[in-house]
Amino acid sequence: MPFPDAYTLLRPYTDYIQIKDAVLATGEVVAAGEGDGRLRETVRALADDGYEGFVSMEPHLASAHPLGGFSGPDNFVRATRAFTAILDSEGVLYR
Repeated sequence: MPFPDAYTLLRPYTDYIQIKDAVLATGEVVAAGEGDGRLRETVRALADDGYEGFVSMEPHLASAHPLGGFSGPDNFVRATRAFTAILDSEGVLYR
């Protein structure tokens, strides 16, 4: 499970984070907070741990080819707004 199991194992080695989320049962890639990745809990734990690194948006919300996804401008904006809404709700400052 991404949180807390993987978080606990990987946190000491975490320098930056790529933001993605997905639904485990279907494999569908979704905007941050809409899947099973427990991103809200992860953001809260990172804030509690004093994380000062950066995140990169890697939403891949549309299928591009068999090896990877693509978002395009509209889906990228949607994904970024979903993630910043999580940051805002957790009181995490960002720039």
